[in-house]
Amino acid sequence: MFTKRTLRVVGLLLVSLLFSVIIPTQPTFAQDYILENFEAGGITHIIYYVAGREQAVQAVREAIEHVFSVYQPLWGEIGGAQGSAALGFQFFVVLPLGTKANAAADADMVSPDSLPSGIISNVSQVCRVTVYDRPITPDILYVMAHEIAHCYQDYYIPSTSIMSVPSERWWVEGSAEWMALLAYPNTPLATIRGITDYHTTHHQSLFLNSYDAVFFWSFMASPAGLGSDQAVIEFLRNIPAGSGAYASYLTGAVPDVNALMHNYATAIAQNQVPHQPQASTLIDLTLSADIPFEEPINTDEFSISFSNFFVSGAQPDGGILVEAVNIENTSTRASVILGGGALPLEPGSPAIFCPAPASLLVAASRAAANSTSGDTLIRISAVSHEDCGSDPDDAATVEPVEMLNIPDCLA
Repeated sequence: MFTKRTLRVVGLLLVSLLFSVIIPTQPTFAQDYILENFEAGGITHIIYYVAGREQAVQAVREAIEHVFSVYQPLWGEIGGAQGSAALGFQFFVVLPLGTKANAAADADMVSPDSLPSGIISNVSQVCRVTVYDRPITPDILYVMAHEIAHCYQDYYIPSTSIMSVPSERWWVEGSAEWMALLAYPNTPLATIRGITDYHTTHHQSLFLNSYDAVFFWSFMASPAGLGSDQAVIEFLRNIPAGSGAYASYLTGAVPDVNALMHNYATAIAQNQVPHQPQASTLIDLTLSADIPFEEPINTDEFSISFSNFFVSGAQPDGGILVEAVNIENTSTRASVILGGGALPLEPGSPAIFCPAPASLLVAASRAAANSTSGDTLIRISAVSHEDCGSDPDDAATVEPVEMLNIPDCLA
């Protein structure tokens, strides 16, 4: 249901004062604003726009209603049961004629007292969304969904600090990007903020990530993570304040945090996480593995890494033995990625490949700091034709997989 009235702002000085209170980040203009209302979640929401932006109004209204229909069922659930569909805050959407550098839209939670004179709100918090004067495209709607996600975070998560310090951005920005993908799953990959950075930041601590943590949150919603979108929201609701508590919170939230991080690594290596970059573009280390060969597993706390080893020096008609060394009593995990899955390199249980493949892709992960002395290693050694045929009890014999070559396996 729409109602419409025109609010005329008289005098450049009054306009400047008004906008310095309402929208400090946008340019000041002497503009006539038009006000429209719409209903969602039992709340009357407001679109406040200037003449000339009428075409954008309907798109913005539909976008907010769509985002509400996606977010509210997740955030409105209480204790695992369907909660009230009522929204606890009001949307106040401003569409000025001005633009803002490097921004299509932004949002923040404000007090109703900051709304323009004459606009009455019956809720205690208002999500003010500013949509700058750019063409309304699916990309901009996706950005709006990201910004609106911050309002949900701010309203529902007690520990949140929106536009937070860097140590909080792995979940503030990363989960907002994940939520936006829930609303607009067909968003072009190039639009996803953090997708470029992820090529180099996946192997640093998760807690140092920002937008690029989006793929971790997408993984967490999968069966190998927490199992559902709703489970991720519940995880976010209880996230602690302060970077020092993140590791213990994540560790306590899952049965085995070492397995969680390694499932994350192998899922990325097999291109199983929605919207992720192709795994073939994420290789951290490419080496010629002239047998016998050893290489340290250099993986930071709460991070993942990928190595490609081009094998040479195997015996004719023989194979290779691959093992992870010195990983007992550590949080480090490693797997060889095969065409049909991931083969874990368990302590004391090497894998034999007969005949020797041309290359090996190894996914590694680590949760907490390792307490053992010495490096954790990937070791590759030769086995004879006779060893290949004997199928030793302490080794896993694996048929060669042509797709182990990265361009073929992961392109």
